[in-house]
Amino acid sequence: MKYKKKDATMEHTIKPSSSHRPKRPRHPNEPEGSTAISNPPLPAELWAHSLQYLFFDEVLPITSQNSTFYLPDVSSEIKTLHVRNSHNLRESSENLKQFENVDNINVFSLIEKSEDQPAQHGRNRNVTNIHLDVETIENFIPFISRFPKLSVCFVGGLSTDPDFTYSLHGDQRFDVPDHHVQLAKLIESVCQGYLAGDISMDVTLHGVVGYHGRRGCYWRSQLQEISSYRNDVFCQICDMICTCFPPPQVMNFCDSQIPCISKENRFQIAKFRDLKRYKLHATNVLLWQLGCSYGAQLMHLPASPEKKLWVYHYLDNMIEDIRWLIEMGADCKDPRMRQKILERNNERENSERSRHEMMDGFDKRPILLSSYNHLTDLGFDVHMEDFVILRECGESESQSLTPSSPAEIVAD
Repeated sequence: MKYKKKDATMEHTIKPSSSHRPKRPRHPNEPEGSTAISNPPLPAELWAHSLQYLFFDEVLPITSQNSTFYLPDVSSEIKTLHVRNSHNLRESSENLKQFENVDNINVFSLIEKSEDQPAQHGRNRNVTNIHLDVETIENFIPFISRFPKLSVCFVGGLSTDPDFTYSLHGDQRFDVPDHHVQLAKLIESVCQGYLAGDISMDVTLHGVVGYHGRRGCYWRSQLQEISSYRNDVFCQICDMICTCFPPPQVMNFCDSQIPCISKENRFQIAKFRDLKRYKLHATNVLLWQLGCSYGAQLMHLPASPEKKLWVYHYLDNMIEDIRWLIEMGADCKDPRMRQKILERNNERENSERSRHEMMDGFDKRPILLSSYNHLTDLGFDVHMEDFVILRECGESESQSLTPSSPAEIVAD
């Protein structure tokens, strides 16, 4: 078989000599003459931002000094960690010391959905079993206590959809026989962490206190008495949470999370524990309530029946919740309140293109007259010039609007 002789000119064109090749940038930690793969000379902040989209077990090899891809000064720039494997919670303090500026941690290894297991009988035959990871329960507090700047932490599970997480719920079926005991240990360890100072009272924990089902308090029906805790309370776990968790978080818990202690009593407990900052905590709760306690309904304008408009309103039960918070000490005159009302309306107004188009011709937020009157009666610093105020045609100012009903502009 004959082989065609290579053209020397063509070979030179395809493979230039080493003298013509551009020199790659040398890594700061790379010794002279090293042939190791070098990283692009990007700022540490950009590398840290990119690594925050990876899981912790993927970040560790990159930030190790023994790695050929080692990035100096990047670990200290990372602000968020995502932990998906429970064994990573046992990392040594020496390895975690480099992440000194982390302020947000998501632990996704506590619970994991498994395939549906048919039950023996009845309506529960398709209830999903949940894997409860005991190793996560044992190592959760020791792990997060090593981050001095931590402010927010979530513990729960990660769905197959990367944008969706799930938390504990009283109606879930776990694959651990004594799961109620294990979950109580998790809450007890968190409470002890707060009391001992291992976790700062400024750290907000999400996912630890789950939601109870229709049967009422999960702990009272499943858990035996805890010998190490006081036995003169109606429910030990609910009482432990309210006396150990940060007061702002106790005030933010809903009734389905702490069913054995009323909302009013939760506020009183928080006030007793932190009287100096109680008013600030109550005001922050009111600020959050204003952002989620209003609705919107679609209306036709009388001058242009073909045009529709989204009008914001507060239902009676929403107003009562806001009134109750003010009675409990929240400051409705706080300058942030007016800004929150306008900002939240603006966010929802522009959340969808269709809604934005319905706002065509209006620079201000439309609000129902009765809702505006409620806000002013409660003492909020809002003014008529802040809104486009509307009411239903032919009805008194005290009557509410119905969806898709004609409306008239009262003040602009």
